[in-house]
Amino acid sequence: MIEIRQHAWDNGPLAALHSALNLRIGISADAAWTTAACVVRRLAAVHAPCPRRQLVAQASHALAGALADDATTTLHEIVDDLIAGGDLTEQVGLRAGTDEAPVLIFLTAPRFARAPHRIYLRGVAADDAPCIPRAVSADMISAGSMRYLHSDDVDSSAELLRKLGLDEEALDHNARADHCLQGEALIARYRVALASGDRLERAEGFRWLAPGGDSPYHRRWSQDAAAHGLQIGRVPQFFGADAWIVADHSAKPARFAHLPLRDLRDDRGCDAAWRLQLAIDSDAGAPAHYQVQVDENLAHLKISFPLPQRERARLLHLGGIRPSTARPYDFCLPRDALLVARQVLDSLGFSPSTESVA
Repeated sequence: MIEIRQHAWDNGPLAALHSALNLRIGISADAAWTTAACVVRRLAAVHAPCPRRQLVAQASHALAGALADDATTTLHEIVDDLIAGGDLTEQVGLRAGTDEAPVLIFLTAPRFARAPHRIYLRGVAADDAPCIPRAVSADMISAGSMRYLHSDDVDSSAELLRKLGLDEEALDHNARADHCLQGEALIARYRVALASGDRLERAEGFRWLAPGGDSPYHRRWSQDAAAHGLQIGRVPQFFGADAWIVADHSAKPARFAHLPLRDLRDDRGCDAAWRLQLAIDSDAGAPAHYQVQVDENLAHLKISFPLPQRERARLLHLGGIRPSTARPYDFCLPRDALLVARQVLDSLGFSPSTESVA
């Protein structure tokens, strides 16, 4: 039998939400993160397709008092986890009668994926309509952004879900380890693309990501452009969220390109930007670091930089959960998954700092 955490909270907004949502939370999962993920998922079911910013704002309002005063970073990470886990997708969506193409959050169709002793449930029905009978959903366990059924007979459980109309997909459908460019090769590819990029005309509202692997991610953003070299930036648009760009300040004149590049494997601008920045920091000798703390069963990865979607999905499907809303980039994984998790982080350019045993 899998253990279910019995939360003994005082009366408060988080406890009220947990009770209203009737959640069964896995023993190692963080209650606040899991509850917030359920709220975001349900809001998306009602409002999608919608801009990410709108979804985060609605979730922030719904979770007022349940999370920290400024939970924007955590809510963006929750949205990214729901995308990586297969519940939501972020795509360009054309508005009828216009040429505008904002990036919107969409729902994905309800389906499932099997793992040892687990059936992961993915997707969201419009208006949060139930897609499986209550007799089945009552056994659903929530752990962070992931939902699953514990089963000692996975084949029989999968057959039941197929009879209920759900399609099955491979567990690693969104988490394949693509043979993509890394490190110096990735940086060189961007330099080639920027040689024929557009001329950079600086304007009000530009934000730039400063180098420095150990600085907290949110503190690295400013309006100060670098004097030379490659740099990630955000550019205001007439609609939707700020666009992601990469600029080459060493070129004369400086040039830029929108992210992602068409011939590279990242689907979203943020994933391309994070992957490139990690490579730039590593190449400059100032890589982002991660710390590992292990106990009898779990490995806690302390990370201060967001992960691209493919690598995020790999950690989630290794059994990764988020340990706390106070550290939105951290992961906890089963101890036997630590080796693979290290390989995932090392491939991005992270460098291990310390390891301790609790």
